[in-house]
Amino acid sequence: LAFASRVDAIASTRELARSIARFSTDRQFEDFGRGVLSLASVSFFVLVATLGVYLCMVLIGRRHWVGGKESNPLLAQYLLRTLCLLGIVVAGTMLFRNNDRRWDATEGKVSSLSSTTVQMLRGIESDRPIVVEAFLSSDVPEDYARVKYELVNILREFEAIARRSKLSLDLRINDNLSVTSDEAVNAAKQYGITPRLVQTFERGAIKDQEILLGAAFRSGLEKVVVPFFETGIPIEYELVRSLNTVSRPARKRLGVVNTDARMMGGFSFAGGMPERTERQAIIEELSKQYEVSEVDCGTPVPRDLYDVLMVVQPSSLGPEELANLVEAVQSGIPTAIFEDPLPQFYNMPGTGDPKQSPGGMFGGGGQEPKGDIRALWDALGISIQGEPSMSGGLSPDIAWHSYNPYPQIAFSAATDQWVFVREEADFGMDNFSPESDISRGLRELLFFYGGAIDLKPDTPNRVVELVRTGPNAGRISSRRLLEVLRGNQRQMRVESLTAIQGPPTGPQTLAVYVEGPDRPSEEAGPDESAAPKLPIRAVYVADADFLHSVFFDLRNRPESIQQVRFRLQNVTFALNAIDILAGERDYPAIRRHEPQFSTLRLVEAKTEVFREQEAVKRRDYQQAYDAAVQEIEEQNSQQISELEARVRRLQQEGATSVAKQRELVEAVQSFQQRSENLNRRLEVERIKLEQQRDANIREAQREADNEKRSIQNYYKMLAVFIPPIPPLIVGVVVFVSRRLREREGISKTRLR
Repeated sequence: LAFASRVDAIASTRELARSIARFSTDRQFEDFGRGVLSLASVSFFVLVATLGVYLCMVLIGRRHWVGGKESNPLLAQYLLRTLCLLGIVVAGTMLFRNNDRRWDATEGKVSSLSSTTVQMLRGIESDRPIVVEAFLSSDVPEDYARVKYELVNILREFEAIARRSKLSLDLRINDNLSVTSDEAVNAAKQYGITPRLVQTFERGAIKDQEILLGAAFRSGLEKVVVPFFETGIPIEYELVRSLNTVSRPARKRLGVVNTDARMMGGFSFAGGMPERTERQAIIEELSKQYEVSEVDCGTPVPRDLYDVLMVVQPSSLGPEELANLVEAVQSGIPTAIFEDPLPQFYNMPGTGDPKQSPGGMFGGGGQEPKGDIRALWDALGISIQGEPSMSGGLSPDIAWHSYNPYPQIAFSAATDQWVFVREEADFGMDNFSPESDISRGLRELLFFYGGAIDLKPDTPNRVVELVRTGPNAGRISSRRLLEVLRGNQRQMRVESLTAIQGPPTGPQTLAVYVEGPDRPSEEAGPDESAAPKLPIRAVYVADADFLHSVFFDLRNRPESIQQVRFRLQNVTFALNAIDILAGERDYPAIRRHEPQFSTLRLVEAKTEVFREQEAVKRRDYQQAYDAAVQEIEEQNSQQISELEARVRRLQQEGATSVAKQRELVEAVQSFQQRSENLNRRLEVERIKLEQQRDANIREAQREADNEKRSIQNYYKMLAVFIPPIPPLIVGVVVFVSRRLREREGISKTRLR
């Protein structure tokens, strides 16, 4: 009541608070919106509130002492007190700003960094100042709002830790930018950070929008640029890796062995014509942290030249190259090996296939021999089962796992050879080994027509099974698998695969970590100048499609497939393997730290029901389409078979007369015409069925979206109307009780 009676006092206090706020920073006010309680922010508001209350008390009580005998001394005293309090506010704000402490007040600790990140930041020693510039659009789609929030918040945390650690970190956040602003133009010229056109699905419609979400790190001549932060990129890991990389005087060296996989890109003449292969996504990712170079195993690999090796499809190497690779592994160079028995995404021979001929523009260049991959397996202490191949090697068996955590893709080309490995409680086992930082904390991996690994019982090496399937798994011959996959009808392929797979034989090992025993220096040989061999350290993964760029796309934008939200961590596993072999044990721990954002669980549970109903309808429509197409194809095949039988009968009878010859010619012409008409009719019917199927799927998706939107609107309405009800009830109760108390003791004749 006192505040309301003196509006001028409140107005004066508000103006004073606005003036004092200029001593603070926008960051302190933003932190409250992010769930971070900053000591500088809290102290500033407390001091300003204290000053405001004091001024209000003085101004409200002014009428009691103005005009009295002590009015002038009191006025001077109050002015002095006000100036002292103002000085305390300014000094306290500056003090706590320079000695800031921050507390994460969110339920899921989404604003907190992992302990490993904090230790890494505190341990950075750089003689040169580190400059971090972020370029962020003012308006971003809903899918990218969390990315922007997390990006800014983590950078602020970096700044606070750097200030306490005496690290020279200059943070420049260019927020609220438009794609045509001067800052955006400078970002494109200086760092190559350009607006990215993103496509989002909002309210049943596809929306395109250009946004900026990039950052650049530089220190001296070192520079790391992240041109765009996708929705699935682990932001904390990306930022701390970039910051740590530019602060180091030198990067560790990663050697990529040159094989038929051509991971480093370049030209190939295997098909007789020059074919350009782009640099693989995994190499681009590793180049942000390592000094990456190509390794030619035609000569022995120097042990001290590389910190870690990466080789994809070593079975494609020649005999001498493979022997040098085995020697490099045995000499103790940490090596990550990815061997695929049946590649699907890469244009390279499988383990049992002959080596690709170099060919050339003018032909020539006969078949080149391949090295014996079993020598590498023996050195690692593992065994691969399979059948002898036509090229003289071994065609490994293919692992299968009867488990699909995504029923939405059951109607697609997925088979049991799409091996999903997920840490599920009902398996009753550790599918990801907790003994190694490579696999600890993983949720889900996908192996695509990969192999299986057995451990040799007599090996002196320590072999850790990093990834294993569940018990409902087994193996299938790669030869028989290829015979079935060449079939035309998917339904027939699935039935045939189920028949030849046989019953489950138990969990299958898909990736292992191998560590050899320590070898004394005298094992180096009689030559005392020779360097002693170090113990073997290697990771062997029985799949190479595991590394394909499709898994990077799914990691970067998991929402790109609307009906399925994959949780695949193939990229994380591959990076963990390289980092652990290279001695980088901090990054896997940082990747395991994922902020848990609070969500509306009740709304999600209800919308999940409609999402499952949509998936069931999709599957039904696809099955109906497959059945209809199969029926039409069978009818078509039957009619063509009848025509072929007539032509064969006439050919067997022979053209004994002109009439028979004419009948045979007419039958052949009729056969050709009818075949073309039937094939054309089949294509028309297939297109009509596809259009009907797609229309039904779109309708099911529209219905699901409408149901989800109605649920969201319902809870939005409740959020608007329910909160005012309790204070209104309190107000009514207070009003009624006061009115009743006012009427107590008053004569009824005086009441109106």
